Amino acid sequence: MASSTLRSALLLSVVASVFLIRDVVAQTQATEEPVIARLVLLDEQDLLEVKAAYIAAKNKNGRSIHTEAIKLILEQADKAMKTQYLSVTNNPEIPASKDNHDYFSVGPYWWPDKSKKNGLPWIRKDGQTNPTFRGPSADNKMFATLMNASHHLSLAYFFTGDKRYAQKAQRLLSHWFIRAETKMNPHLNFAQSIPGRVHGRGIGIIEFRDLLRILDAVTLIKEVSDQDFQASFNEWTTIFLGWLLESANGQDEAAKENNHGTFYDVLVIGIALHLGFDDLATKITALSKQRVKGQIKKNGKQPHELDRTRPFNYTAFNLVGFTRIANMSDRIGVSLWEQPSATDQRILKALEFAVANLSTTDYWPGKQEKSIDYYKLVAPALLARKAYAENPTVSQQIDQYLQIIASKSEQAKQQLAICAALFNYPYSLPSNNDVKYRSCTY
Repeated sequence: MASSTLRSALLLSVVASVFLIRDVVAQTQATEEPVIARLVLLDEQDLLEVKAAYIAAKNKNGRSIHTEAIKLILEQADKAMKTQYLSVTNNPEIPASKDNHDYFSVGPYWWPDKSKKNGLPWIRKDGQTNPTFRGPSADNKMFATLMNASHHLSLAYFFTGDKRYAQKAQRLLSHWFIRAETKMNPHLNFAQSIPGRVHGRGIGIIEFRDLLRILDAVTLIKEVSDQDFQASFNEWTTIFLGWLLESANGQDEAAKENNHGTFYDVLVIGIALHLGFDDLATKITALSKQRVKGQIKKNGKQPHELDRTRPFNYTAFNLVGFTRIANMSDRIGVSLWEQPSATDQRILKALEFAVANLSTTDYWPGKQEKSIDYYKLVAPALLARKAYAENPTVSQQIDQYLQIIASKSEQAKQQLAICAALFNYPYSLPSNNDVKYRSCTY
């Protein structure tokens, strides 16, 4: 891992970008012109090719290789059409600020201390999720619902052209991010608080890791959404980006040397690319390169994640983060796949390590891991497959990894089919598949 001196220097360089961001906010407010947006996780060409094949087959009353997966996506979109409006103002729990527009959550692994009369301060039990503040009206749960709804609605609009899906997505997102009475303030000062200890922590930022899927949803519906919606949404994300870079919580999360630091980079790079701040995204990749070397050993192990009570979950989770960064970095001409060197490509090695040990008990399951969620390796493997498409040896190796992963469970097979429809990979799902649906965890 980079020395604290080097990391501090890199962070100072990044924070300097805040002044540029503030200028953009002012310009956006003055002109009401939306900042140029683009897909950050998905690839437009992949989606267009999948859509063309799907439409061509449908017009002939046939099936494309991805027809069944797209049907499942459309089913989820139809369910999302019934989603009620979501807002942090719906949460009955109010943060220390007493402002119900502030996002609020409590750390998942913290519990009342039974040895204390009032239970304070709460104590940590790694891997044991406390359900007290994680019900359907909790901010983190509502945000996940919003993300899933907007994700499926935007894809449904893309594949069908039915504007109702896009309009529903815009209404849901406006209610959460824009409408004065219900909008969330653009910060996470009170995320993952701990009763009796702290009102909010930097590690709460990870609860917004899937904001990038919302960014892609906004881009997918852009041509039929209102210009003022696009401008207002981009203004919100620009201010939020400034908070990520400038706040104590943001800088604390940036300094983390595990999955929290990884997903901090994911968030900042993704938002920067969405808004067109390519120089900022490039600066953050300098931090990401150091993370690859520091968090992944030459043999592919991720020690910080293996040390947890749910080692497989966190190994796969951090790999999702690194493959997201590498995928986005490719778009600005920065390769994280060949880090720290062309002969020591550790993200690929981490994938190889995880797949090679799927059937062993040497590393998992952990004591808080009742089962292994094999499907969580599908998206990282597909992103790696996309990156190495021009390398026949490696791409064939990753094809084998995907076959191994899919063979481990019906859930993994379905996950591969759903993700394949988004990343234009040749894998289909039987029409009689009845496994509980999960969206692609890319």
